[in-house]
Amino acid sequence: MTKSDLPKAPINRMFKKIGGDRLSAKARDLILEDIEDYAMDLMKDSLNISKHVGRKTVLAEDVRLAKKLM
Repeated sequence: MTKSDLPKAPINRMFKKIGGDRLSAKARDLILEDIEDYAMDLMKDSLNISKHVGRKTVLAEDVRLAKKLM
């Protein structure tokens, strides 16, 4: 398992917010890994969309379209 660039505390807070009592470190790390993978894929797709239309800046509309296409 690789080290995530994302912080662990927000995952623990979100878990408690939905009514969870305890989340193992391995479970949290797997969730973080999946979130990071999803975010990276979304960013890559958004970037490709913006490049396709000739922009260097990724706009919210690029992210929305990328989410629809995923």
